[in-house]
Amino acid sequence: MTSNSELTYPLHWTDVPNNGVQKKISASQVECKELAKTLDVVSISQVNAQFEITRWRRTGLKITADIRAEVVQDCVVSLENICSRLHEQAEWFFLPQIRSTKNTDMETVLQIDPLGGDPADPLVDGKVDLGQLLTEHLCLMIDPFKRSDSVDFETMYKDVQGKTANEFSTASPFAILETIDKKS
Repeated sequence: MTSNSELTYPLHWTDVPNNGVQKKISASQVECKELAKTLDVVSISQVNAQFEITRWRRTGLKITADIRAEVVQDCVVSLENICSRLHEQAEWFFLPQIRSTKNTDMETVLQIDPLGGDPADPLVDGKVDLGQLLTEHLCLMIDPFKRSDSVDFETMYKDVQGKTANEFSTASPFAILETIDKKS
């Protein structure tokens, strides 16, 4: 796992004792500012994560995290700033990379059970970057279409077309186009 993240906390799997280890990451103000730019939000005031790292399948790692963040982003409708407190649990599994030998021409086939869990991620050079895991999961936690509670689409429909959203939902899909055409 190569890291180009603002948060960089590399961990080698051999540094994890058999009974596991806990790591805590709290992003500094500078790191929060860089994260906000990377994740394309107005600002991030705090990011905290409590990681629990244990051995998994002898040479792999199981990482669980409790992630908390405060994010300010623009409403996609009104463009007003919205502050969100995010909290989520995350879990990852890592195994060493499969090494191929020079003498084989066979391709590696990865079988994935569509109903099962995600396959383990590779431990590149035996390392995992906790900061990159945190950044990637924080990106998934942020709502890309955040909308303010004050935005009321029912009122917007009335203002624009003179009809309620329910009237449009029971009409044909072309009802809105019909009303626009008649006004022209």
